[in-house]
Amino acid sequence: MGKLKPYIIGAVAGILFVVFLGGGAYIAYKAVKPLKNKIITKLSNLRFNSLKKATNDLVIADFETPEDFKKFADSNVEIVVSKEYTTSGAYCAKVTFKKSKSPSFKIERYFEKDKQLSNWAAYGSFLFDIYNPQNSPQRLILQIKDKSGDRYKQDITIEPNAKETIEIEIAALRHSVSVFNISQVNLFRWEPQSDSVFYIDNMRLVPQGIKIKKSIFDPEFLNAKEPVYATGDYFSFPSERWQKGDAREFPIIVTNPTPLRFKDLPVRGGIPFPKGELTSKNDIAIKDGQGNSMSYQSKVMAKWNDGSIKWLLLDFPASAEPGIGGQYTIDYPIKQDTSKQNTFVFQTSDQVIVDTGKIKFSVSKKAFRLFDKLWMGGKEVVSAGSDLTMQFRGKAYRSSNDKKYTLTIEEDGPLVVGLKAEGWFVDDRGRQFCKFLTRIKAYKGESFVRVYHTFIYTGYPENTYHYLYKGKRLPKNETIEEVAINLRIPEVVKEGVVTFGADNQVIQKKDIDADFKILQKKDDHFEVLKAKGEKIGVGKKLEGWVDVTNGQKGVCAVVRKLWQQFPKGFEVDPKEGALVLKLWPKEAGDMDLKTTEKTLGPEDVARGSAFGLAKTHELVFYFHEGDYKNAKAREMALSAQEPPLVLSSPAWLSDTKALGAVSDYSKGLAYFQKYEDSLERLFDWADRQKKNFKWYGMLDFGDTLSWYRQEGYDEPSYDEPGWHPVGRWGWFNCEGVGVHMGALLQFARTGNYKYFEFGEDLSRHMMDVDTCHFNTVAYDKRLKGIYQDYSQPGSMHRHSGDHWGGRNEEASHTNLNGILLYYYITGNDRALDVAKETGEFFLKHPITYFKHPDIAPNRGMANILMGEVALYEATGDERLKKDADYWANMFFEGQNRNGSFNEDYNPRDKRWDNGPHIGYMNGYDLPALIDYHKLTGNKAIKEAIVKLTDYLSAHDEYGAISEGLAYSYFLTGDKKYLEVMEKRLESMLGSQRNNDDPIMNGMIYQKPYYARVVEFLYFTPYAFEALISSQNTPTN
Repeated sequence: MGKLKPYIIGAVAGILFVVFLGGGAYIAYKAVKPLKNKIITKLSNLRFNSLKKATNDLVIADFETPEDFKKFADSNVEIVVSKEYTTSGAYCAKVTFKKSKSPSFKIERYFEKDKQLSNWAAYGSFLFDIYNPQNSPQRLILQIKDKSGDRYKQDITIEPNAKETIEIEIAALRHSVSVFNISQVNLFRWEPQSDSVFYIDNMRLVPQGIKIKKSIFDPEFLNAKEPVYATGDYFSFPSERWQKGDAREFPIIVTNPTPLRFKDLPVRGGIPFPKGELTSKNDIAIKDGQGNSMSYQSKVMAKWNDGSIKWLLLDFPASAEPGIGGQYTIDYPIKQDTSKQNTFVFQTSDQVIVDTGKIKFSVSKKAFRLFDKLWMGGKEVVSAGSDLTMQFRGKAYRSSNDKKYTLTIEEDGPLVVGLKAEGWFVDDRGRQFCKFLTRIKAYKGESFVRVYHTFIYTGYPENTYHYLYKGKRLPKNETIEEVAINLRIPEVVKEGVVTFGADNQVIQKKDIDADFKILQKKDDHFEVLKAKGEKIGVGKKLEGWVDVTNGQKGVCAVVRKLWQQFPKGFEVDPKEGALVLKLWPKEAGDMDLKTTEKTLGPEDVARGSAFGLAKTHELVFYFHEGDYKNAKAREMALSAQEPPLVLSSPAWLSDTKALGAVSDYSKGLAYFQKYEDSLERLFDWADRQKKNFKWYGMLDFGDTLSWYRQEGYDEPSYDEPGWHPVGRWGWFNCEGVGVHMGALLQFARTGNYKYFEFGEDLSRHMMDVDTCHFNTVAYDKRLKGIYQDYSQPGSMHRHSGDHWGGRNEEASHTNLNGILLYYYITGNDRALDVAKETGEFFLKHPITYFKHPDIAPNRGMANILMGEVALYEATGDERLKKDADYWANMFFEGQNRNGSFNEDYNPRDKRWDNGPHIGYMNGYDLPALIDYHKLTGNKAIKEAIVKLTDYLSAHDEYGAISEGLAYSYFLTGDKKYLEVMEKRLESMLGSQRNNDDPIMNGMIYQKPYYARVVEFLYFTPYAFEALISSQNTPTN
């Protein structure tokens, strides 16, 4: 390094001299400082990296001789030699820190005497061993200084009656101090209230590359001979309970939350199977109540790690009574002959043709329209020109103008055919703006189709609040004027009768000779308009359907959850012969996705923008003979609003372990009614706020606000209590596993549709509005200079005053597990799309904050681990498994010896920083490690889970860690976890509000905050199965 010094000094001096010649000293200094620092940093890195590394340990003090004790200066401490708790040799130092302002135990002058000891650059880590004999955790502060006075500090917490090996990596240390000139190592306490004793030994430097902690891939963890679970096989299946002859048989349920009876209606849903039980999707039989076998179509959605089927999607025709539903059974393994199953979709070189037997339609491969043509009874009902349209700055953009769009046959079975069209909206001059992804589902023997239309925004949503956008030349805010679907039905519209439902009645208009519009403008206000906007009727809520018929042929169009997602509308245009579904009507004004001032506030600086936002609408088109009444169009429309769903009985779900060892509701009710009632009251609180405060609208519906308050957090208090969406205390989705995941788990284990309705609404919002689906910044050359990581597909925004206003450059608020659970329950293709987008985002390792390569919140890493495990089961993508292995090992190696995890990982310096974070550990780290262990059975991760659960049990008095406690019980058989669980359940009951106040009734603790629902609704049910299986149930 001596040879390099003149060059460093010369380079810096030369730069300073040149700059000083051109201007004043201060201006020159400001101009040259960044460059000077950059040069010094690079040269320092060169010196450090080129240094010959040590190969042996260097002992600083092992306290075997009096000379070692003389190296240390003491201030308000007592140091004596001891034979207790030694880790190296026969002796150690017993150090008593006295009650005083700042008792310290430091080595300082000795570094000046022995230059070898002050140069740590050749080593990998500085370590020492310390034992805490007290019965409570004890905190010390470690300070390391260099000769220039720069210092490194780290808090150290030593658990009671425990030994810790404290390790400081030199590569991390060098960013705070000069590791070539260490001058002090100081252990001290700050104003302790009592004396405390520690035993310290073996202070040393060890060479680089020596691993103090093992890897999860070490043979002792991979080839462990002892059972994975002390209580028996966690995934064991009680087959005798479901045995019937040579097969297994279990009930499945078809929900029907509507007041209508339906017969032989196509239904769909996901069914779980136990590990190792089913290997082929066709080895089942579905039977009705009379024992008749039903035709069905199946698809594997997820697999266990042994390759057997975990979740199977089923389609079959079913009947169900109003409000009750229908019950069927599944037998397996039953070999089925699938060789005679015929398809009803055909292809030519330029089109795809679907013939259900009731309707026949074609879709062009060259230009996408919803239907090129559609026939019923041999007669044309839909004519050419049924475009998807979008209006932007007064110009029409059409799906049919995209000549490069893609059309895929996704499903080709005997009962269901699924098409997927994906492309751009393009104007007549060939300019593309915004994308569409549209799915069409057709059903054998049926005259209706379901359409899932996803609109993806690719424009520039103005952000004038975040500092990164200031001073840049950017486009004007790009708003959307209209999004619509035009169905060309000229023969039906001609002399047609228009019928629609509103406010629980049927309204009919005849002799439509000019434009006729029905517009839902607010959640509780709609208008009926004639040509030129003349208002001829008003009301509150549309039922979401309109039927147009000429008496012989008719079409009923349904928009699911229309009034909740206002603005919406229908238009009948006799001149164009069209029925128009207005998914965003121009009469409502522009759809404006700019970032607003609401994103500025507590811990929020308007980082996010609505790049790549999407919105999916679920539609039904029912083509029928005769008028609407004889065709039962209203009945069809109402059933489409709450479509039937297939699910397994909750008892079967529990026995399969597909969602882990979670008891079904009936079993939980038998043992723990008061806790089950508590969870239901907590859910009802969440559902009630959404309805009472009318969180409706196309962009809001499916999200909830965060915190009802009058206090102002870090701003002045408000005049009145309210939700006050500002800064981080705005819209709440994307926190932890999410409220939606708890609601969907409750639906799966209870069968109660109210949980599904709530969970679905939140899942769909997260899939659409909360997630980025297009990298606008990378695509749009006008946005050069904007930070691209705020526009990454698959990323989700942190809670903020706008849905999209929070950060999304890293994964701390991106969790795909609830979306995958929604996919398993419903088979919703878009949910799997979004989960895959997020999986690709995870594989990029998006863990650090913007301009902070040294800060990676560990919850983002946990979200990645949890998500990759889940998505691997759904896709079999080995990239995900390999990456999950990487993150699991990162957590194992980074776990503190007391079982905790520090809040952040520092990728730059490869160290963990900032002390333990309770919320991250119980809501993210613990469930992520459990999911990985369920997949792999890795012994090292087993140890990590148990240690973390022990830490949280001791340090987090009230947290909802039931899943960790239950899983640790299954791993160890230790009933102490059940005892802690019982205390936590009683604490939950004791903390729950029970009064007439709709803002507080059902809430746990005193703060009406949706985070409480996240914590308790999902994790608490895992307590019940462990308590029941252990026969250690508290008195009900």
